[in-house]
Amino acid sequence: MALFKGGDYEIVASGLYSEAMFKEYKGEFWDALDRTLERQGRFLSWYYAFVFLLAISSVLGIKNYGKLRRHKVFARVADFYLLPHISQWYVVLTAFTFADKRTTVKADILMTDNTLYRGDVAEHFIDREGHLSGLFLATPKRFDRRAYLREQDAWGSTRNPALFWREIPSAKLYILADKIVNLNLNYQPPLDTTDSEDIVKKFVYRKGIPKDVQFTITITAPKR
Repeated sequence: MALFKGGDYEIVASGLYSEAMFKEYKGEFWDALDRTLERQGRFLSWYYAFVFLLAISSVLGIKNYGKLRRHKVFARVADFYLLPHISQWYVVLTAFTFADKRTTVKADILMTDNTLYRGDVAEHFIDREGHLSGLFLATPKRFDRRAYLREQDAWGSTRNPALFWREIPSAKLYILADKIVNLNLNYQPPLDTTDSEDIVKKFVYRKGIPKDVQFTITITAPKR
């Protein structure tokens, strides 16, 4: 293994900067360049290996946050390193805080034209600034507001509002975020989770959901 020589970097820098210095050093320049490239190659190898391991650890930490957050050491690391770099929309629109990733995120969405949609959040999208740009609803439904109001006007009361939800003949429905007035979320984990609601709310308020978007959070425990 080549020994470190403090003058190698000076020789290489001088030879690259000045043609006269390059001619003066001649063979010494190429030897110094070889040693410099060898050292820098080792440094870059270790550096990228560390970056790769850090990236993998971060991804695994994010995906398993719901399972690992009860460990004090992980919770402290997550609060300091992971959570500040995670979009608040990823937290509220996925099963991020739940140990069981089969948790379903259900949404009731009121649009600017007073149309009300309901469905399971299948995917969401954010722009470069971290703002929500849109989301996909699986098994989408639309509330038949006209029939509801017509029945209310005719009878003075209505049947159960659940009877006015109409299925949309589409596997997924795309919703534009700038058309959303109100967003209500309901989490349905297959396992009983008692503290996830507080964690979601605490994180959201700390990150700061835009004030023009109103939302509520509900976690429904499974029936036993």
